[in-house]
Amino acid sequence: SLSEADFIDANATPVLHAGVLYAASYSEGIFALEPKTGKILWRRAAPAVTSLALGENQLFAGSADGYVWGLSLKEGKMEFRTRLAEGPVLGLQHSQGHLVLAGGGSGLIVLSAVNGAPVQATSLGSRAASAPAISRSEIALLTANGYLYSFSSRNPN
Repeated sequence: SLSEADFIDANATPVLHAGVLYAASYSEGIFALEPKTGKILWRRAAPAVTSLALGENQLFAGSADGYVWGLSLKEGKMEFRTRLAEGPVLGLQHSQGHLVLAGGGSGLIVLSAVNGAPVQATSLGSRAASAPAISRSEIALLTANGYLYSFSSRNPN
């Protein structure tokens, strides 16, 4: 079982899916747990994790030092790791096969959920002050200089 100290520095909101609880500790990494017993199903060392997001067959993690990981749900195997030009990752979300996040001074960032490859980056002239809000094909983001940006996404295919 886990001691209370293992999750005392948890910043990421836990994810519950198909009878497994995924949680992250800033210093201890990412865990897949049995919710009733706390039994560790797998653990992946990953420093400074601050956000988790669920995909179809993957768990995604973002860190305070600008990394985004794609992990298999079943065993925690790392499928990709992407380093942003500027961290931290804020508000990592999975939407329509993409990862949408605010990245430090980089603005709004979209990565492929398949391999973490950059799809788009939009500089906003200031740090992001909020996580992106997503509704269908609309994305909104608030910046530290007080601007609210609204984007419409579309599938190019």
